[in-house]
Amino acid sequence: MRVSGASGQGRTPVMGLRQGCLLSATLFGLSIDGLHSYLGAHAPGEGIQIQQLRLQELVYADDICSCLMEICLIRQIALIVYRHCWMLWLHVAV
Repeated sequence: MRVSGASGQGRTPVMGLRQGCLLSATLFGLSIDGLHSYLGAHAPGEGIQIQQLRLQELVYADDICSCLMEICLIRQIALIVYRHCWMLWLHVAV
């Protein structure tokens, strides 16, 4: 994890799918819709306001980026994502 240019402690994944596995994109697609809804329910006011749209996360391929106005919210949003993944028996590499 990198915050404000400083790197945190790394972690080694203990299980998962290989990079490029076709099943990876399918599983990500199935879980990301639920995460979006879960974030909306548990952190409804968080994110970046762009006109009429509140942007809470950016999703590309198999990566998720949280959009926050205040750096102090990182821990809160990370905990919400962790809880959602825990309910789905998913392990998140940060």
